[in-house]
Amino acid sequence: MKRYILFLLASLPGLLFFFPLSAQNLQWAIAMGGTAADASQSVYVDDNDEVYATGRFVGTADFDPGPGVQNLVSNGIGDIFLAKYDATGQLIWAHAFGSALNEVGLSVAGMPNGTVIMTGHFSGTIDFDPGPGVTNLVSNGQEDVFLATFNGNGNLLWARSFGGSGSDFGYYIDTDAAGNIALTGFYQNTVDFDPGPGMAMRTSNGGSDIYTARFDATGNLAWINAVGGTDDDSGQAVRLDATGNVYITGGFGSSVDFDPGPGMDVRVSAGSDDLFLSKYDAAGNHLWTITAGSNAIENGEDLDFTATGNICLTGFFSGTVDFDPGPGVSNLVSAGGLDAFLATYDPNGNLIWADRMGGNATDQGNSL
Repeated sequence: MKRYILFLLASLPGLLFFFPLSAQNLQWAIAMGGTAADASQSVYVDDNDEVYATGRFVGTADFDPGPGVQNLVSNGIGDIFLAKYDATGQLIWAHAFGSALNEVGLSVAGMPNGTVIMTGHFSGTIDFDPGPGVTNLVSNGQEDVFLATFNGNGNLLWARSFGGSGSDFGYYIDTDAAGNIALTGFYQNTVDFDPGPGMAMRTSNGGSDIYTARFDATGNLAWINAVGGTDDDSGQAVRLDATGNVYITGGFGSSVDFDPGPGMDVRVSAGSDDLFLSKYDAAGNHLWTITAGSNAIENGEDLDFTATGNICLTGFFSGTVDFDPGPGVSNLVSAGGLDAFLATYDPNGNLIWADRMGGNATDQGNSL
């Protein structure tokens, strides 16, 4: 299996840059967009080296980087796009989804049999079927979370949503070989996390709380965990390992009990926001949580697994932060306002090593 590093940059309004790299050699780069601010938020590369991208665009944007034209036109402030490119960067297809309000695609991942799933947030009423059919999802409040799956030809398989009266985001999605889905983000107020006929109500403790949800391959809810304190807390990234365990990272403030069950694992942030890394088993039971922070701001932005099954974590920090959750001390000191960090932990949450990157300005690690 080939290993890819993908960088996505949105440096100029209307431009998207894709840089797939294998062994650090540039293979191709493409740009697409219109005259407004367009941005890609997530990419997925399948086993055929085909690239799926999702994000947000405004106005009219041409998603064909070649001599052809594939214009998509947004319905409102900003619309979701999902586009597919072949192994040489040529457009295969591109779809747009939106209402008169604001929508964003935030994460895309692969599913079995060449299908893909994406998540993000939407407002109002949106038809997620790019074909002649109609599959409308209607938000309950400001922004709701959506899940939508498509086959390799871009045809909708199913779409579901959940949300309450406030703002609810789907930040990150991951899947396993069986098609099980893990999702994280944040929610506000009271939300029914079951997109089906059942009910799974959770009420936030503060401005926004963290949720971690697991669904089967057809979008049925398996379990939901929600934790948070009186401040704004959010899950930023989630991963499923080979045995069904779920890892989640993000940021929290104040005091949070990270055990959603009858037990307690209360953590208190050292500053305005600290980073966390939590592990749940396949049934959603809390196994452990580790945190790190200073008197400033820290956040976990992404995580992935190493070849030996350890957890690699990235994000940003400021000041002096001890990344060792045990009795040892492994302090990193930022050089400027924010620095990027890279840390690895074993499956029990023990630190293996941690390092930093940054200068005297703002630097952060966004993706692995």
